[in-house]
Amino acid sequence: MSPERALLFFKGDIMILEKIGNYTYVLKNCRTVFENFSGRKTRYNKEGDRNFCVRIDDPAIAQELMNDGFYISKLNKLDEDSPDEWKLKISIGYKPTQNNDVSPKDPKIKEIIGGTPVELTRHSINALDDMRIEKAIVEFNKWNYDKTDPTKFSAWLQRGKFWVIDDWFTEDESFTNASGMIPDVELDEENIPF
Repeated sequence: MSPERALLFFKGDIMILEKIGNYTYVLKNCRTVFENFSGRKTRYNKEGDRNFCVRIDDPAIAQELMNDGFYISKLNKLDEDSPDEWKLKISIGYKPTQNNDVSPKDPKIKEIIGGTPVELTRHSINALDDMRIEKAIVEFNKWNYDKTDPTKFSAWLQRGKFWVIDDWFTEDESFTNASGMIPDVELDEENIPF
């Protein structure tokens, strides 16, 4: 590993944070929340702002990103026994091009469905809003958004891989047989719960 590429944290298979040089970061095995790949207007999002958040469950990773100037906010707990979790908002930027065409500077984004990678463009990335993302690897750059304070940074996606569950029912192995099909079950009228 070169000196400018340092592995900062590793927590089993949960999440890995890598820092490449001074401005590029990679989060592996991360989970996404509040996805808005299409840039639709919502209560918390302006029209055209494409973004998503990465859920961070490791306080050391959250602290490292905060130390590097990123705005990390705490997620609300589902119940009082839940551990603390944080989120990092990652923006997705597409440069304006003639005829709204694909630019070589666009972020490189792949959706992995059933092991098959599919390259997404500015026109097809919207599909991720309707998908269940199991995990992701994201590479992002930091960008100073406040010219009066050179220590405040936002995250902008450069490359990303998003593993998508294409069929929720086949992911539950107890629901399917070895061929991936729903097994035929003979029901006795006495055992029917309704």
